[in-house]
Amino acid sequence: MSKQRDETWNRLAEQHIANCVFVPEEATVLAAIDPREFYKVELPDLPPPASRRRWVDGGPCPFCEESETTEASIPDECTGHNLRLDLKTGAFCCFDCFTKGKDILDFVVYRERELLRAQRSPGAPHARIANKDDQRKYASLLLAETWEV
Repeated sequence: MSKQRDETWNRLAEQHIANCVFVPEEATVLAAIDPREFYKVELPDLPPPASRRRWVDGGPCPFCEESETTEASIPDECTGHNLRLDLKTGAFCCFDCFTKGKDILDFVVYRERELLRAQRSPGAPHARIANKDDQRKYASLLLAETWEV
């Protein structure tokens, strides 16, 4: 089943990359997109930074199953804001589901993975890009198209 997942994601990535004139370099994409602006778009409920520190409260984690809980089910001592963001580098970390990444490309990789998981039919195998370099290349391509880099 794992081999089938890898083949599905690789086929999707290859088709998408083949339809493009070029694949932008990761460094070019990361330099062109300010993480602060990226997260304002990706996380519309992002609370305003409380200070000028690098790591800030990112609100509820979009990758955490717990993020879909109601306010009543969140314990009083927990704010429900379990995602932390580094607005300088784009790094992120969730303290509930332990999803983390070093930049906005990793965020896009996780977001796309969740979208595929939500779209698949019950009982169907998971689809993913097997190679981490291919995942980041695909994320660079999506960001370059979306942000017109």
